Amino acid sequence: MDHLSYFEPYTRKEAHHEDQLTRAFIVVLKHVPVVHAAWLLLVDRAHRDNQGDGVPPLHALPEPVFSTQVCTLPLEVERVVSVLQSDEQYAAEDDATASERSQVLDGVITYPPSLAVVVENKPSVANVWRGQLDVNTPEGVRHDPRVASVRWRDVLETFTNLLSARHIRGSEAILMEDFLGFVERRFPQLQPFNRLAVCGRDLARLERRCRAILEEIAPGNVQ
Repeated sequence: MDHLSYFEPYTRKEAHHEDQLTRAFIVVLKHVPVVHAAWLLLVDRAHRDNQGDGVPPLHALPEPVFSTQVCTLPLEVERVVSVLQSDEQYAAEDDATASERSQVLDGVITYPPSLAVVVENKPSVANVWRGQLDVNTPEGVRHDPRVASVRWRDVLETFTNLLSARHIRGSEAILMEDFLGFVERRFPQLQPFNRLAVCGRDLARLERRCRAILEEIAPGNVQ
């Protein structure tokens, strides 16, 4: 029954593997535009906080192209911005640079012909190594030297608030419920609402947290 959720994988990688989280996240951005727009605002704020120029809002960008686990960037972009999405803020003295390294990029959202946003997903910031944020860019493509460090808890809180306020409805809401439930089960350390005490009086958050607790007690037997 878990496989009725798009985010419960059939593949050889375990459901708690970080690549599964990346895949689920990219799917959500692709299919729920209001979530995509809200995420770009978080990226813009994080980039500006790190003395970058930020990124445009979704309504000012062309139709995006989504990809995951790719080795190259598209040739038809002018600028690349790197985003690190992790449990805590990441600080580096020299941030990211263009590189000639072999690479597998977790996620790439391209807004041709102007911008590509490269997402590096690390559930634990302790596992980030310096060269990981460098990107092998095509000739003539400018790599922004500042990295946008976005915390997963801020992303998930934003998504939860959009859902609770009913800004997301219909099939998009079902997709978001599946995504948030997947993260609650497989990556509980990233959740902003990982204890009943911080769920407040929000019924959806309380129900999701109670279900996660029951799953820990009796895996696969909660209905």
